[in-house]
Amino acid sequence: MKKRGFLRLLLVLFLLLVLPGAALPVQAEESVSINSDYALLMDLDTGQVLYEKNSTEQIYPASLTKMMTEIVAIEALSDRLEDTVTITADMLAGLAEANASVAGYAAGDTPTVLDLLYGCALPSGADCVQALAVTVAGSVDSFVDLLNQKAAELGMHDTHFANGTGLPDSSHYTTCQDLAVLLAYCLQNDTFRQIFCTSSYLASPVASHPNGLQMYSSAFQAVAALADGVPGFQGGKTGYTVAAGRCLASYSILDGMHLILITTHADDGYPARDAQTLYTWVEETYYRCDLSTYAYTQEIALLDGRGSDTLTVSCQPEVQLDLPLGAKIQTEAEVPEQVSAPVSEGDVVGTYRIYQDDTLIYEGDILAAASYSFSPLKRIGRLIWEHRVFFALLLLVIVLFRILAERERRRRRRRRKRHRRRSR
Repeated sequence: MKKRGFLRLLLVLFLLLVLPGAALPVQAEESVSINSDYALLMDLDTGQVLYEKNSTEQIYPASLTKMMTEIVAIEALSDRLEDTVTITADMLAGLAEANASVAGYAAGDTPTVLDLLYGCALPSGADCVQALAVTVAGSVDSFVDLLNQKAAELGMHDTHFANGTGLPDSSHYTTCQDLAVLLAYCLQNDTFRQIFCTSSYLASPVASHPNGLQMYSSAFQAVAALADGVPGFQGGKTGYTVAAGRCLASYSILDGMHLILITTHADDGYPARDAQTLYTWVEETYYRCDLSTYAYTQEIALLDGRGSDTLTVSCQPEVQLDLPLGAKIQTEAEVPEQVSAPVSEGDVVGTYRIYQDDTLIYEGDILAAASYSFSPLKRIGRLIWEHRVFFALLLLVIVLFRILAERERRRRRRRRKRHRRRSR
């Protein structure tokens, strides 16, 4: 994983799991209306939760489960994407009876690992899930253990997987918040992101599909059914069971904002419409603000510094946030009027705060911009100047003492001279 992506994931995990909505207050549910009973909309770059609705309540994830299936399989088989996998009858057993969605493979087919990944994502094929599970872990049960291990690793503490397909099970549950953590992680992977953002894919030829198996993304089909589409839509994953309702995990880019949205438990036809509503609402409500435009720089007095009497201090907020349109920005600096040498570049000398409509959105250290050593001569000169009245009086006393001492010395000399004259 690239360093930038890793740091961004840490930010997401911190803001979402430790301090949900810490950067800015989460928008109230009544600010925009959607059909889905559970939702979470988040900016991947800033970690801000822009909208949430019952996002920490336990839900059934349906086929959104397959996002975890995909990322575990991709990470395990990243160097085997072109290897073929033989579909067996055991891999397909029970899928028809469970009314599971399938990509369309038959026993004896030999798709590649990459074909199976696309089949897992686009048509939400349970047949591909089972084939990937056996290929990765040797059995479906062992693969499910890997899914739960990954969930624990990502901090998805309110999640437990009973299978890799999302078929109904009382011990198969999660939350929109956990699914957002999962999708944020998954999108850091180039292979996952490419598949997630693909509308159609022609798999390699197999026995049951000699011309290749054509696959279409159910998420893209749902978006295409809307007259105006979904603003900035890049890709998504759908899911459905009776218990879970209609679900959609989606990714959109709007005015430089990389957004993910999880919605679950909606009525037929509503997930894409809810995505349209919420992404449009973000487009009309927020703008990306670069806080570096509010950088702070100031000159303060430097005491006893060799080579300068002033010190440049600054705070450079390298932070971007999504702020409401028309937000009033205010800044506040706590910095002393003067500091004493020695000073090293990077020393903390104060605190800088930025407010949006009286809400604290940034707090950072004000730092010294350069180093200055201590000058003893300047210290002596400064002390003399600061206590000049005392030193003037002291000097006067010394002068008077010298004058009186000189007078006494002359008086004693005259006495000795008179004494010598008398002695003759």
